[in-house]
Amino acid sequence: MRVFIRPNLIVMTLIGALGVAPLWVAAEEPILTFGFTDLDGTFVAGTNQFTAVATSFTDGDVTRVQPTPQTANFIHDFRAGGSMANVVLNMSLSNVRSTDASATGTITITDFDGDTLTAQLDGVWTPLDGFASFSGLLSSVFLNPTGDGVFEGSNNGTPDGSFSMDFTGFGIEPFSGAKLALSLPDHWFSDGSFSNANTLIEASIIPAPGAVVLGAVGLGLLGWVRKRFGRPVSA
Repeated sequence: MRVFIRPNLIVMTLIGALGVAPLWVAAEEPILTFGFTDLDGTFVAGTNQFTAVATSFTDGDVTRVQPTPQTANFIHDFRAGGSMANVVLNMSLSNVRSTDASATGTITITDFDGDTLTAQLDGVWTPLDGFASFSGLLSSVFLNPTGDGVFEGSNNGTPDGSFSMDFTGFGIEPFSGAKLALSLPDHWFSDGSFSNANTLIEASIIPAPGAVVLGAVGLGLLGWVRKRFGRPVSA
C-alpha cells in the first residue's frame, strides 16, 4: 500500500473484535483487515461533523485473512469507470474541548459492484504527543451482500481481487470491537474547521476480547507512527 505524505495528515486505525468466536480460532489472529491511504478528511466546526472520503489518490485493500488470505485491491482512482467502490467515514463530535472530544459515527466500504462492509463508531478523541488519538468501540460490523455476495476490489473500472463474504465459521454478525486513531495537532477540533486532511485508516477484525486488542494495537500503532514520521511517540 502506498502512502502519500502531506502536511495535513490524519492517521486512523480501527480494530474490531468478534463478539462470538469458536474455540479453535487463534486468539490474536485477525480474520479480516483493511487499510486505506489518502482519504480526504474534513471537519466543520459549526456542526461538529468530521468526514473522511475516498479521492482519486486513495489506495487500499480489504483482505480476508482466514482460512486462506484473499485480497480485494483498491487502486488509486478506483471509483472511475463505473465502479461503485468507495470509502466513507462520518463522525459527529460533541463536548469539543482543548483536551478531548466525544465522537460517534459510521464507516462504510463499498466494493466494485455494491457489496458493503459497515460499522458503527463510538469513543473519545484526546491529544497525544503531537497527534490526536481517538479510542473507542467499533460495533455492529456487518458484511452486506448487496451486490453479488463476493467482495471485490477495483482498479481502473475493473474488479481487482476478491473473497467470499461468508464468515459464519468465525462468529455471528454483527461483530464488535475497538477503534484507535491519530492525527496531527494543527487540526485539533477546538481550533475550528479544516479540510484536505490526508487521512489513513488501518483495521483488523480479531477474535479476541476488545480491551486486549485495543491495548496491543495501541502500542503497535505508536511504533508505526514513530517509524513512519520520524518523531518520538510515547506510550
